[in-house]
Amino acid sequence: MNFDLEGKNSGFAFAISAAIISGVSVFLNKSAVASFNPFEFTGMKNLVVALLMLAGLLLCARGTELRSLSRKDWRNLVLIGLVGGSVPFLLFFWGLSHANAADASLLQKSLFIPAGALAFVFLKERLSFKQLAATGLLFIGATLFSGLDFAALGTPEYAILAAVLLWSVEDVISKRVLSSLSPAVVVFGRMFFGSLAIFAFLGATGQVPDVIAFSANQWLWLSLTSLFLLGYNWAFYSGLQKLKVGETTGILLLGSVVTTALSFSAGTAPKPLELLGAVAVLAGVGAIVAFAKTEKSELRSPAPA
Repeated sequence: MNFDLEGKNSGFAFAISAAIISGVSVFLNKSAVASFNPFEFTGMKNLVVALLMLAGLLLCARGTELRSLSRKDWRNLVLIGLVGGSVPFLLFFWGLSHANAADASLLQKSLFIPAGALAFVFLKERLSFKQLAATGLLFIGATLFSGLDFAALGTPEYAILAAVLLWSVEDVISKRVLSSLSPAVVVFGRMFFGSLAIFAFLGATGQVPDVIAFSANQWLWLSLTSLFLLGYNWAFYSGLQKLKVGETTGILLLGSVVTTALSFSAGTAPKPLELLGAVAVLAGVGAIVAFAKTEKSELRSPAPA
């Protein structure tokens, strides 16, 4: 078996970048969504990202990839858009508009649990025992740092968890599709068909955004958060193409620490136990990367004579 260590390294770089971007993005979106109807906000944001991805694809060599897509490819992109680019965004941003940013970020990053389980069942992906232990350390650390009380979860938090379940299904579908399509095309399909579904919902409920009436402040928030969403999608799916689903989604927990740290910057300083949680998350990310390379090295080593 041929192991692409260089590809694996770049995959981890993309996943870590996605985690950091996501951590900042959730913090910014918490402030931004206060100025909007949350459904209109996510619909506009997804549409902006879809149009930017389409423009990029048409301007670069991958424009030929769009023209060469088969009916099966288009069906897969529609499925990814419906499962991952529409309903979960509506659930997440409604939840975010009512929940604490740090709590929302941690719940979103618990994605690695259902996504890893589904990848094990449907993709036959297996993390080593050491990597599983590292993801456990990540989750414990992120929970300590955020201070989330699982006994106090309400409807907004459960809406976010429902979004996480849908995103975990989408990640498994996307992992399969990424074996034949580029991350850029997958991101385009996710955002384009997802935004169409969201606008169908907005039209049916009489919530189509009046963009002409948007204030300068709203356009600023929309532009800024759209750029973060674009960067997150590109980095996450580039990482997912090269890594296991459990590895990619596990590393996303780093984003929870970023969000919580930014939340602390606007209020009280973290307590010693919370700082210990942050150290555990950083150690967990390092362990996932290191143990993946160890696993590859062990698999490469010849069997003893």
